[in-house]
Amino acid sequence: MKKRTLCLILALAAILCACPVSAAAAGSGSYSPGDIVTFGEYEQDNNRQNGAEPIEWIVLDTDGDYLFLVSRYILDRQRYNKDKESTTWEDCDLREWLNDEFYNDAFSASEQDMILTTELYNEDNPQNGAKGGRDTEDKVFILSESEAEYYMPTKSDRFCKATKYAAKQGVYVNKDNGRGAWWSLRTPGIYTSYVCYITSGGGIHTDGEDVNNGKLGVRPAIWVNAG
Repeated sequence: MKKRTLCLILALAAILCACPVSAAAAGSGSYSPGDIVTFGEYEQDNNRQNGAEPIEWIVLDTDGDYLFLVSRYILDRQRYNKDKESTTWEDCDLREWLNDEFYNDAFSASEQDMILTTELYNEDNPQNGAKGGRDTEDKVFILSESEAEYYMPTKSDRFCKATKYAAKQGVYVNKDNGRGAWWSLRTPGIYTSYVCYITSGGGIHTDGEDVNNGKLGVRPAIWVNAG
């Protein structure tokens, strides 16, 4: 089963406390946008001796038994692309890392069976039209600029902290505003050698940073079958 991302859904029709629970516990009728679920494991407290910690996810949307999830915290520091060059989501190094190394490290075989293949619409830059490239199909991805704006309409919605592990890896963390941190979007910035990102205060930076910027964090997103 495949899921379409926000922009494709909108092209067809309008898209119609925080105690973590397992995403495998029940169908999505048990969940609403804003709920917190746990699914998979990843190093977060920067202490590898005690093993990986459960990943907490924010429910962004539901569709029948399917949940659209984004990680509650920035989980790692990864460059969008290793080299400073013109690229798109289809060809960038971050896409490969998410769908290979992260996918296999964070999820068991049974959890991988629950993750849907998502059809991604890779939009152009909203300000100057820098090309987003061809559409892709992915298990794990990051939000686009319009998805971040739609599902997280305020700065406080987009404000995100990095885990201790991610901060240690080099994610930019603003210690003066409650430790908000930068995180990447998959939409190109002012040029295709730049990428849009969310600032430490939750703003959407559409000019972007160099694709090889070493301070940008990663908030993975997935669709899962919770039925």
